[in-house]
Amino acid sequence: GLVKMSAWGQNGSARSCDGLLKRVEANDPALKELVILPLKTFGSKEVIRLAQCLRATSTKGRKNTHLVSLQASGHAIDDPSALEALGAALSSSSTCPTNTSRSINETGNDVFLEEIAIGDSSMGDEGVSALCRGLGEGTDLALKRVDLSWKGIGSDGLYAILRVLGNQKSLESLNLARNEKIGPFFDFLSVPSIPSASPLFPNLKHLDFSECQLNAKSCASLLRALSTATASVPEEDTRLNDAFIQTPPRGLALKLNSNDLSDALHTKDMMEVVLCGPLIEELHMSGCLLGDEGLRGIVDLCYNGTDSLQENDHGKRHSNKLRLLDLSNNNLTSESLNYFATQLLASSASCNRPIFSGICQLNLSGNTLDEEFCRSFATCIEQGPLLSLKELDVSRTRCSVAGAVALLSCNADTKDGDTSHSSMKVLNLFGNQLRSEGFVEMSKVLQGGHSKLESLDLGGNEATEAGVVALLNAISSETMDEKRNSLCLLTVGGNQGGASVEAVIKEIKRVHPKLDIARDKPLRQNNSSSRAFGNMNLPVQAPGTSWMG
Repeated sequence: GLVKMSAWGQNGSARSCDGLLKRVEANDPALKELVILPLKTFGSKEVIRLAQCLRATSTKGRKNTHLVSLQASGHAIDDPSALEALGAALSSSSTCPTNTSRSINETGNDVFLEEIAIGDSSMGDEGVSALCRGLGEGTDLALKRVDLSWKGIGSDGLYAILRVLGNQKSLESLNLARNEKIGPFFDFLSVPSIPSASPLFPNLKHLDFSECQLNAKSCASLLRALSTATASVPEEDTRLNDAFIQTPPRGLALKLNSNDLSDALHTKDMMEVVLCGPLIEELHMSGCLLGDEGLRGIVDLCYNGTDSLQENDHGKRHSNKLRLLDLSNNNLTSESLNYFATQLLASSASCNRPIFSGICQLNLSGNTLDEEFCRSFATCIEQGPLLSLKELDVSRTRCSVAGAVALLSCNADTKDGDTSHSSMKVLNLFGNQLRSEGFVEMSKVLQGGHSKLESLDLGGNEATEAGVVALLNAISSETMDEKRNSLCLLTVGGNQGGASVEAVIKEIKRVHPKLDIARDKPLRQNNSSSRAFGNMNLPVQAPGTSWMG
């Protein structure tokens, strides 16, 4: 495995990176990942020195043939020429003839820098453009993972990145989050150096544009460019033609958190690309101002007169790869969510494979749910079309006690021996103000544990100690055989605890020894710890328990 060496220095006090750079220059085989923390001095001079170690020429190989990762975020690089030199070094080591400079280490393998994170928020367009200028357009690079998050990048810097990295077949992960100057509108279809028949980032698996102030129109152009760069249809045509879905499967994880998707029309345009084919596997849209209008537009796209999402012009059924959908904190209410659930149920009766049927993880946290939605959604989970759903997050949704019980019950085997067809393993009900009343009601479903759930989060629900005890007593009962209980982690932190709770947990450990209970524990004095940490009262962790709070 890789040996990580960080630039702490003796006792974490030395600021110089000289010792680390000497090891890079000496081609130390133990130094494969170079992590330089912000407390160190790593500026333009150090970057140039590093570049000299990585640069190859037509007559001489690289000084270093072992380094595969550089993590140096948080350092101001004030001279753009240093970044250009680093880019040129990475480019030269990837492109020079194999017999002279593609340096081979003692294992007989070519080793190149595959991962880079460098610079701080002052880097800006000038610094990023310099780095890209060094890398060069049309160069086949070895880079697999690039992190340029929070670098003050605007549209000029992004154009440079797309021109140089947009065609790279080696690139697997690109993080451009927190570059707010990129937005609000950047046209991803306007990059001239991308071949007309090629998608943007052809082999990318992870792409993060969170907090870039992008609007819905810009995000739609991004999805079109990722699908295929030939997607320059007339702007007034919001329907995507068949060319957009004739792309190889790739299953991209796309993060668009905290951008502005309040424009329902362009959000619908964006989602059509997502749902038409296998491009996107994970879609993160937390805090994107989607609103009820936006969700209803997506639902209408899926279920009302959307034959294009079911079959293409050749009669072939489209199959999207969407497995994770994060809609948390989007100002969604029961109005659009109930509409969503109703359409899901209706679709299961009319489609062989309804849209969203492949979803495994769904996050609705921070929106407003009601009992009606929870009951309808529970039916979707238990009977279809959400039989594949494994993780559901409805934390901080005010889902009501009845709603929580409905979700908790939908994938539990009944006392009569009926087996649930649900696949759900993780349910998050944190922060729903369920209180003791809710804990008592849920205890009726948790007699002896749970037959399907492996993780249940009931933290932060303002239950009294008596309410927590009632729920734990139900779990500790031996009404369910240990082999049938699937529950491995129960979180009750953020509710009242005490001696009664601890006593019941001891009994649970006897009945269900594999069950881990995360909760707040009372502080008690530990003499040895108190002496070491200035007489602080420190909690003592019991074996087999986790900590909350």
